[in-house]
Amino acid sequence: MANIPEYMRVRQYVVDLVMSHPNIDERIMSERELCSQLNVARITARRALKGLIDDGWLYVKPGKGMFIHSGRYRNYATSMRKFYKIMIILGDGKNVHLDGFCMYIMEQLCARFRQLPVLLQTTNLIGENGQTIDELSMYRPDGIIWLRPPQTMTPTITAMRQKIPVCVVGNTPSGDEFAATMDYHAAGRLAAAWFLDRNYRCTAFAGHSPGSEVISSVMDGWLEEYAERKIPLDRSLIISDDEDIDARAGMLLKNGLDGLFVFGADFLAIDSAITSSGKTCPVVMDENYCGDYGAKTKAAAKLLMFPPEIAAAAATAMFKRLSEPDYSVSEVIFKPEII
Repeated sequence: MANIPEYMRVRQYVVDLVMSHPNIDERIMSERELCSQLNVARITARRALKGLIDDGWLYVKPGKGMFIHSGRYRNYATSMRKFYKIMIILGDGKNVHLDGFCMYIMEQLCARFRQLPVLLQTTNLIGENGQTIDELSMYRPDGIIWLRPPQTMTPTITAMRQKIPVCVVGNTPSGDEFAATMDYHAAGRLAAAWFLDRNYRCTAFAGHSPGSEVISSVMDGWLEEYAERKIPLDRSLIISDDEDIDARAGMLLKNGLDGLFVFGADFLAIDSAITSSGKTCPVVMDENYCGDYGAKTKAAAKLLMFPPEIAAAAATAMFKRLSEPDYSVSEVIFKPEII
């Protein structure tokens, strides 16, 4: 793990020992024992331990060894009952900032876990792709909830599942052994039906991204709804996310549109197009919990593709899987809704 400082791995290992140590009157591993256990140099173990001493986790009794500081641990809840460490990973694990959507997911998970014996871990992966398994193992989680991991992380998830449960949240349904997600294909059909039921046939679809499995699944559902109703679809009304959505939507609006569907992440571009063109039409957006702040345009309806029940289901299933060894997990798929 060339990109992961060795002393950080040692530090995390010792913190885990502290959180699970049954008796503060018994010493924990010595510097020499840590070196042997983790196969690291004395200077590395010493640096990690010094940091923990400076931070008030540990103290030294001369001639007796290293002990946990009683003020840090004696009345801490983890010393009184079993707590489960659940790691939350967003996307590829290298997100430095959380947008409104990610904050919403974290809010839902925290709401479910806060009354349970759970310690949540959040981390930004800093190693190269081939080091991810070692890096995750360094933190020694009991389970992982992984929000929309890219396909490149599938081998990592498969490998980690040999050790601990990993719940994948929000990816397209695939028969995954442990997942909570949405029927995105049905979401696309529902969005198209909202317009077609109102006889809005000249409707644009903004934000198509062939590289996104979720968005592609929504697009497929949209196309299928038109096809099943035998209504011709003008593909020039499909706006790709690699286009200037503001400019393209503005042009379509000036030519006349019955309606417009847009993903929440692109809603402000549509708002700009409507404002600058002086033209308007009913807009349906997917609710991503951050897309319409400051917008002048009000969506006629919102497509719920990530209701709070998804995060709640993932949290509930993870806790039951950890606390009830015989609990069986599966892929849970929710149905979309328009509000």
